[in-house]
Amino acid sequence: MYAHIVFLNIYEKIRTNFYILFFKKVKFVNLDNRWDFYEKTQL
Repeated sequence: MYAHIVFLNIYEKIRTNFYILFFKKVKFVNLDNRWDFYEKTQL
């Protein structure tokens, strides 16, 4: 039972970190797209 609780805690931490990384990547992709758009409008 105790091992099950520890496993759930680890799983929650991994899932939270995954979501944070995923959202950071999505934000970077959006920034890259904006930057490309900015460069194209400047040319």
